[in-house]
Amino acid sequence: MIKSIQKETKNAVAAMEQGVQQVESGTDEAAKSGAALRDILDQVHAVAMQVNQIATTAEQQTASTIEISSNMHQITGVVE
Repeated sequence: MIKSIQKETKNAVAAMEQGVQQVESGTDEAAKSGAALRDILDQVHAVAMQVNQIATTAEQQTASTIEISSNMHQITGVVE
């Protein structure tokens, strides 16, 4: 009977050790996932800033085009 209890205790300890290893592995994977998500968020932020810069530049180009068009109309009016 004692040998049976010892065997069951040994099995229980082995199962707990395996469970601890799995938890440690899961914790490592969660940390890696967290780091990957932070990298993704950093890249999304960088892309958003670039999109804002492109939008600002496009607005400036539109304003310049409107001004050039207006000047061309004025020149056309003077020439006529």
